[in-house]
Amino acid sequence: MTNGIELLPSYLTIDSDQLHDNFDLLNEIEAKNIKEGITDSKSKWSVSDGRIKAPRRRNRYSNIFPFNYNRVRLPCKSKSDYINASRVQIDDENKYIVTQGPTESTIHHFWSMCFNESEANNQDTIVIVMLTSLVEDGVFKCIQYWPNDLDESTQEMKFYSQLKEDSIDINNLKVRFVNKIYNEDGDYLLTELELKTTTKTKKVYHYYYYKWADARVPPSAKSLHNLSEDIHKYDLETNKPIIPIIHCSAGVGRSGTFIVLDYIFRNPDVFFSETNLTSHYDPKRDPIYQTVFTLRTYRMMMVQTFHQYRFLYNTAIGMFRQIQDS
Repeated sequence: MTNGIELLPSYLTIDSDQLHDNFDLLNEIEAKNIKEGITDSKSKWSVSDGRIKAPRRRNRYSNIFPFNYNRVRLPCKSKSDYINASRVQIDDENKYIVTQGPTESTIHHFWSMCFNESEANNQDTIVIVMLTSLVEDGVFKCIQYWPNDLDESTQEMKFYSQLKEDSIDINNLKVRFVNKIYNEDGDYLLTELELKTTTKTKKVYHYYYYKWADARVPPSAKSLHNLSEDIHKYDLETNKPIIPIIHCSAGVGRSGTFIVLDYIFRNPDVFFSETNLTSHYDPKRDPIYQTVFTLRTYRMMMVQTFHQYRFLYNTAIGMFRQIQDS
């Protein structure tokens, strides 16, 4: 605050009309890319792999597909290697796997992906962030794909026959319940699991944040800040940063919004280096606009609604003020 005037980075001073215009522009660019990707199998934006008959049954929604070029592939010997999941990265240090909420028929695909990707990243720790309730307003948004502690019969899930049927090259994969803790500061349930094969055991930390309704904004930026800090604490215990697996129901709106928030929380220097008002706003110097633009080049519809987009700016303003006051 200088002479009673609050100094904000210029991109945090734009009005609602400018925000709407920017979001509409993002949607226009994306709509053009998606149209090209549906009609041209040779396009960078092609989604043909997820639209052919067998893989199409593995999609939760009929209009959400990964781009061919960066989709995650299952370790499959002969049948389809398709899963509705995308590799996403903002820069070399901020990488994610984003996927849809598993369906009843894709639970074994999800856990196969978790195991195979952790192997590829030379990690024995897996971090999963779930940003949807199982059911919302009577609509199933995600199947419960992890075991719980209700009784002995529910504490372990085995996938031997499903993996064999789909020719997925992982021997005797199973996931076992270990422990669960509710975190009041983060508003999430943390379930500790073990993902095991014949020869390996991996630690799994499953973060279930269930207070964020579909197509809406989260009830609190603070709780998501705490969640962000918690999921990255495991980076200190490993040789290189863990690539978290993020999903909501479709793996686009809430997942994309969380990733941008996570990036803001972890990289304040990127977002708050400009401290004076300027008379000219340039989207090329707007790190939130540019981050959403980047995410949508890796997975369609990330940050799906204008309300989610505006929430990113409101959160950044609150964080900037907090930094200034500290």
